[in-house]
Amino acid sequence: MSSKARSKDLSPRQRQVLAALTNEFSGPDSIAQRAAIRTTHPRATAAKYCAEFVRLGLAEKSGTRWSPKWRRTQKGARTGADD
Repeated sequence: MSSKARSKDLSPRQRQVLAALTNEFSGPDSIAQRAAIRTTHPRATAAKYCAEFVRLGLAEKSGTRWSPKWRRTQKGARTGADD
């Protein structure tokens, strides 16, 4: 996926996780809960998607390696609204 991601370029799960991000920094547990991630390791799944969103410019990361937090960027908010 290019760095110019649009909502239609994202998978349904990616759109679900991106929609769970807000303008406030949140930890992976909160993001997983809001995105209704029901994998064996929802925290790790949320973190994986958030790391990808950071790479695409759709989210930004804060916190430490052991206590990461993410929020959407303006680009991420626009991407989620492209539908």
